[in-house]
Amino acid sequence: MKCEVFLTTWRTSSFQLAKLRHEVFVVEQGVLPTEEQDGLDKDAMHFLLCDNNQATLGCARLLSNGRIGRVAVLLENRGLGLGRKLIQACVSHGREIGLQQLFLHAQRGTEDFYSKEGFCTEGESFFEAGIEHVAMRLNSTQNKTNE
Repeated sequence: MKCEVFLTTWRTSSFQLAKLRHEVFVVEQGVLPTEEQDGLDKDAMHFLLCDNNQATLGCARLLSNGRIGRVAVLLENRGLGLGRKLIQACVSHGREIGLQQLFLHAQRGTEDFYSKEGFCTEGESFFEAGIEHVAMRLNSTQNKTNE
């Protein structure tokens, strides 16, 4: 599947981002809308993954503190490497803007996906939005030489 990741803002792409995240997090995973919308989107860097017809297939965001989050790919498009494209776009952009540390809260069961991208688990699991998560970190300056 041919697709591309676009860097965008909440102001420009809030409709597409909110719609996709609502589908994945609220409808599919049962997260409360008030927990999904945490007030951080306005200041985040957002990534939209679109096919060649500009249909939105996935998204992610990067906060100024280096936290990657709201990584979502529509159910029917999973297993095609699209999540990997989103993570790589976040990591690449984080490096471009000089972030030394990139980290995320991975849903339990997705650690293997993130570890393949160089993220390492830190600490014990915890619950966030009613879903078990684990903290994971990537040191972007050290990881550059490992690619």
